[in-house]
Amino acid sequence: MRRNIIFIVFIFFAFTTNLFGEDTAETLFRRANEARKAGRHQEAISLYKQVIEKNPKIAEIHIDLGVAYVSLKEFSNAIESFNRAIAINPNYPLAYYNLGAVYGKLGNFQEEMKAYKKAVSIDPKYADAYYNLGLAYGKNEKFKEAVDAFKHAIQINPKNAVACVNLAIAYEGLGNYQEAIETYKQAIEINPDYDKAYYNLGTAYRKMGNYQEEIQAYKKAITINPRHAGAWYALATGYLQHKSYQDAVDAYRKYIGINPDLPDVHVNLGSAYSKLGNYKEAAEAFKRAIKIKPDFAKAYYNLGFTYIASGDKDAALEQYRKLEKIDRGLAQKLLEKISQYK
Repeated sequence: MRRNIIFIVFIFFAFTTNLFGEDTAETLFRRANEARKAGRHQEAISLYKQVIEKNPKIAEIHIDLGVAYVSLKEFSNAIESFNRAIAINPNYPLAYYNLGAVYGKLGNFQEEMKAYKKAVSIDPKYADAYYNLGLAYGKNEKFKEAVDAFKHAIQINPKNAVACVNLAIAYEGLGNYQEAIETYKQAIEINPDYDKAYYNLGTAYRKMGNYQEEIQAYKKAITINPRHAGAWYALATGYLQHKSYQDAVDAYRKYIGINPDLPDVHVNLGSAYSKLGNYKEAAEAFKRAIKIKPDFAKAYYNLGFTYIASGDKDAALEQYRKLEKIDRGLAQKLLEKISQYK
């Protein structure tokens, strides 16, 4: 199954600082910032508007107003505010950066690209803009362009471990797993406690067929963050695929302790129990999967097959009858298995 490429997203909207000499405007501006920091965004908007009435040609205030609108998800108003800032100062990279972030939230890829590209054309050292540009390319599976953008961000800020992880993810998107592995290691060198980097390193090793390194990477992620559900799931699946069934059982149970509501995990746990010949626990796992997802055909099939293995033909036939209402093709396969039972 093709793995979804999921980039680690940290997009920030940038504010300005104190800009006034006039006491009244400065007081309003300070109150607006205090309201924003306290989460009183509507009040902040009202105050920023009063500041703009007194000082309409200060681009930075339009930026702050736009960011306040973003906090309330009033994206059209935010875009209008950022564009007003640009009209006042066409060479203001921060305005283009925030504009790109809003277009990203709206899913407008073309305008998002345009805004970030403009930001870095004005300020070639704008690492955050390059980083967001890379995220946008990655989300749209333009991995080559994402690689270039993340490289620029890292060249400007070599200590950005998150950018290194996203660069590695882009390499994976291109199928360049060796480069991905080296870049994950670079992220880990910057931040040795970066559990997500170890987790992603494990997936890259899996794609390279390096089972031992895969398992060690997942274990390291879990050592750093014992509640990293994805690492437990990947570790368990790696064990299951390589026939370490008891280890798979232990890891799946750890995952379920964190996230008990994913039916596929219970099916996988049941499969591991079946391989160990523990049909009672296998049946219970398949039943839990069905309880979570009552139309889960695979769970009914596996439960029926488990009953066959444990010698309970009648219980297997019961699962066949239930499965026939959900997936006739799979039900027929189960019936064939039942008919072979002696």
